[in-house]
Amino acid sequence: MSLVNELLKGLLEQSKKTVAVYGGGFKPPTKGHFEVIKQALDENPEIDEFIIFVGKGERDGITQEDSIKIWGIYRNYLPFKVKVVASSKPPIQEVYNYAKNNPDD
Repeated sequence: MSLVNELLKGLLEQSKKTVAVYGGGFKPPTKGHFEVIKQALDENPEIDEFIIFVGKGERDGITQEDSIKIWGIYRNYLPFKVKVVASSKPPIQEVYNYAKNNPDD
């Protein structure tokens, strides 16, 4: 194998990333939800990005915006690789769509 092929192979392997996705209503996000993420990150250090899809519905007076604010507090205790996303579709559908649209992640 040529040197160029070896170098390209190394670059391509590095470009793959491991993404975890977690979707739900999170009305509100609880200590249990926080612990799921913390444990997943602790047990799987290869995760490069962790995306949380927060549902848009309202439950017991808790809105999507409220849930995102709580996740914002939790993020202070989680690695920077955690990203909270306001879901415009049902959050489980967002998870499936992410997997479908990003098969290499």
